[in-house]
Amino acid sequence: MNCKQAITELYRYYDSYSRLPHLLEMQQNGKLRSKTFFQVLGEIWSYCDNINVCSDLAAVIYDQVWDHVAAGTMHVQAMMTREEQLALAALPAKVEVYRGCGPVNRDGYSWTLDRKVAERFPRMARYHQDDPLLLKATIDRSQIAALKLDRNESEVILFILPNDEEIEEEALSFAA
Repeated sequence: MNCKQAITELYRYYDSYSRLPHLLEMQQNGKLRSKTFFQVLGEIWSYCDNINVCSDLAAVIYDQVWDHVAAGTMHVQAMMTREEQLALAALPAKVEVYRGCGPVNRDGYSWTLDRKVAERFPRMARYHQDDPLLLKATIDRSQIAALKLDRNESEVILFILPNDEEIEEEALSFAA
């Protein structure tokens, strides 16, 4: 199956909660080559809502990205547009990233370069958290798997998360 066929199928037949599990199923059933898998993942990433609960994602991605890790970078070029690749390359060697979350979803792949964007997420009805938190970490640019600019969120995808010692945590109030 090629990239366009996979994307069409995922958008036509699956909603934002079932899209990612079906992409993983396609990958595990041998329907997608590695590069095609990452192209499709990059295309649908911003339109999936259950990334942190899709337990198979980490295993599939780790199996696929070890070559990138061995090369000293987590960048997965196939997940990004050319504009996103250039923007990622232009970031400094050390990058501050933020994640708006709650105690139950601290460990997530999606972070942002923009503190204000992170502060919004646990306050949104769709992602509401009773005890909203803002996480901040300074990481090496090489730890970023991909940068997504499609929703003006400056989203960075981290497949290897900062450890607890690297994370500063701040409680957020519900006032915006």
